[in-house]
Amino acid sequence: LADIGPIPDPPTPPSAEQLAEMKVILGSKLEFLGLGSYSPSGLVQLMLNSIHDNFGVPWWASIFLCTTGIRLLTLPVMIYSQRNSALMSNFTEGLSKLNKNLIEARVRRDRFSEELAMVELQDYMKEHKAAQLYGRMFAISMIQGSIFLTYFIALRGMSYAPVMSMTQSGFLWITDMTLPDPAWILPLYSSCSVLIILELGLETGVSTDSMSKFKWVMRVMPIGMFFFIKDYPSAMLLHWCISNTFSLITAFLFQIPSIRNFLKIPPLKRSIFSRFRANDLDTTATSVEVSKKKSLKARWLEFYESNFVTLSESKIRDQDSRNFMRAGKDAAPPTFPYNPRDRFPEEFQKEKRKLRDLIGFRGKKEKKLD
Repeated sequence: LADIGPIPDPPTPPSAEQLAEMKVILGSKLEFLGLGSYSPSGLVQLMLNSIHDNFGVPWWASIFLCTTGIRLLTLPVMIYSQRNSALMSNFTEGLSKLNKNLIEARVRRDRFSEELAMVELQDYMKEHKAAQLYGRMFAISMIQGSIFLTYFIALRGMSYAPVMSMTQSGFLWITDMTLPDPAWILPLYSSCSVLIILELGLETGVSTDSMSKFKWVMRVMPIGMFFFIKDYPSAMLLHWCISNTFSLITAFLFQIPSIRNFLKIPPLKRSIFSRFRANDLDTTATSVEVSKKKSLKARWLEFYESNFVTLSESKIRDQDSRNFMRAGKDAAPPTFPYNPRDRFPEEFQKEKRKLRDLIGFRGKKEKKLD
């Protein structure tokens, strides 16, 4: 026991300030929170944490730098998207005219014009390679959707863990990045920016005006989106606001003819800026007035009759073939320029008897006499 030496005094417990500091340090380490794996969302978390630790910037600045950097890296995808959008915009302009002719033929029950419009529509889609255009648009949407989903999972995991340093590095009216926006400014801006992008077709090249069947659905969707995302953490909403702002700025820059020529993007027949010119407003005034004359009920009936009441192309061909096979085999029914039953009932009966005698038709009374 003498060789053991004196027993040291017990260590003093850490103070409340030291415990709070240790909690922040340990709570900011992703490995202690089960974050920062090698999945796509985990790599985004590591990138955000690396920018925050190495550069000493707050979390809102880290989200801004990371979001802007990823959008700049995907700028070639946006350029390719704009090229496809230009072709898609010019394609949908002619497609809408052919669809209008097809709907008018269906409403008139004009089978020949309807089949002719179908053939013209198919030839138009083959000529402009519609399958490739829609395939490219789907691939671009998948890339953009995967980036959106990756950031969504990454920031949601960091906010719900939570990363303790994110609770103390807010900006302006937001003091905690892991809590919803108390003023609802971020979700409102996100919804409005999405509405502008969809309304003008900045990324897809197809505006809501050209989608007559789903126009109001696409316009109401951002309003419902606001009530859905208003309780999301501020970190997620900040990323969406930055990303949507980047999309708006680049999309408006891509409308400038000199920039489009430099990037080898096909010119648009009708850019966004031309929609606000006086000449363009004058040319579209008549079409707007005509469209206002139709009520919502009339538009719904036209849509229902053209898509559900009329027969398909195969049934129309079968019906025409049956009518052709029956033609010339049966006796033609007698026709009159007036209704003989109402004007001359006695003469109608005489003509009826003569017609029966000519055909050889005998009634029940004549058969019994025989």
